This record gives sequence, structure tokens and C-alpha cells, in this order.
Amino acid sequence: MKLFRRTETSPEASLAAVLGDVDLPTFPNVVVTALDMLAAQADLAAVADVVVADPGLSVRLLRLANSSAFAPRMPISSVQRAAVMMGRNQLESVLISTAVVKSVPSTGIPGGDSGAFWHTAAVRASAAAMVAGGADPAHRSEHFTAALLQDMAQPLLAAAHDSYRDLGAGWHGAHDGMVDAESDRMGWSHVDAAVAMGRRWEFPDTLISLISVHHDDAGHDHDVGHRIARWASLLGDTDSDEVVDLAGEWFGLRPPAVIDLLDAAATDADAIALMFR
Repeated sequence: MKLFRRTETSPEASLAAVLGDVDLPTFPNVVVTALDMLAAQADLAAVADVVVADPGLSVRLLRLANSSAFAPRMPISSVQRAAVMMGRNQLESVLISTAVVKSVPSTGIPGGDSGAFWHTAAVRASAAAMVAGGADPAHRSEHFTAALLQDMAQPLLAAAHDSYRDLGAGWHGAHDGMVDAESDRMGWSHVDAAVAMGRRWEFPDTLISLISVHHDDAGHDHDVGHRIARWASLLGDTDSDEVVDLAGEWFGLRPPAVIDLLDAAATDADAIALMFR
């Protein structure tokens, strides 16, 4: 998988360019500590002990770990077991997912419905993880998180800019068209902002890379990670026949299998989205 190429511009400068005076939310202390411990290669049981100190985070982590997107072989009933079963990369992705969704504003979301916004994100995340299970299993958790968070900048941008909020409120076209409208009116898109946010929050490079290409039609022919990110961005926004056809072309999936996968992702999203409210 190609990694995102960092520029010389600092994360703070990139964010300032699009967010103005609006501060980027900080992650809960428990999440920051757990992520720092994972980066330092701390024992997973010790990381789990930190997470358990936050009951709400523990519940969300367990629900997510037991979802079809992560396909556990047996039900996971404790954070300690979840940490061991998931491993470092998957646990890191789950912690990042829950922290971001709880950190960004719940108002000003394009379309005005926070529940619908995150439900669509959850469908994309679940479907991306399922496809990655066959096409890119080593990065399955990253695909889940990237698809979930690909639009994470939109609520923050709406809070920072009245003009962006008005743009989102009046937008009824396709997701790709929104990117063009953002760039034309604002000079940047929610993709630019999401990449800057990911850098500021010190996301893994692979995760930033996946978020950065989800609207990019160039380069996916030779990069399965890029294809999954691009395909997931179309869910809930593109004619279902095109989504099915692309899954066949890019991942070798037959139409009945794609339809079953999308049905499972929609069901899974109902449970996933609830934990982020």
C-alpha cells in the first residue's frame, strides 16, 4: 500500500488554513494514554486496564469489536480479551474511531442529521472492512476506520465557516460533486481538512493515506487499498448497480456476493452507529 507523502507544511499550519480560529477537539485522556502506550509497545493487558477506566469507551469498544466488520470468531465479553484478540493495529483503529466520532461536533453536519451522517459512515466502514477481509486483510482495521472517518472534517468545517455550513445545508447532489463545490467556493475540500486533522492527531500514515484518496480516481488501478477507499466512498451516494459493478471489476466479487455484503453492512451499521450517539 502506498503511504501518504507528508508535505513540509506543519499540521498546525494546514489546519489553520481551513479552520481559522476554531480549535481542533482533543481526544479524551484515556484514549491519548492508551494510544501512547500502544505506540510504545506496552503490554496489551496494560492498555486494556487503562481503557476499562472509561466505562463508555469500554462499551463502545466491545460493541465494535463484536460487530461483523471485525468478524470475531467468538463473542468478546471483556476489554482485556478484546485487546488480545484484536491486536495492536486493530485496537488502535478502534480507539481512534471512537475518539474522533465523540470529539467532532454533532451539530452543523451536512444534511442536518447527525444520526444519518454517522449511519452512512458506518455502512461505508463495515462494507470496506468486509471487502478488505478478502482483498487487503493486513489492513482490514485501517480500512474500517478510514471509511468511517473519511468525512470527519465536515462537522468541524461547518462549525468554523458559515459559508461552508450554508453550502452543506443546500447540497443535494453526489458526494463527489460536494468536493468540487467545496474547492470552488472555499479553495479546499473536506478531504484536505481531514488529512490535516489526521496529521495533527498523529494518525498512522496508512490511515491518512486511505482518507486522502477516497475521492481520487487516479492511481487506484495498481493499489488495492486505494480501490477499497474509493469504492467505500460511493456507498449511500451512487447508484447501487454501479457499486455492484465496481466491486466485481475491482475485487472480483460476483453480484450476489456484493448484494449480500451490502445488506450485512447495512445491518451492522445500525449497531455501530448507535454507539456513536
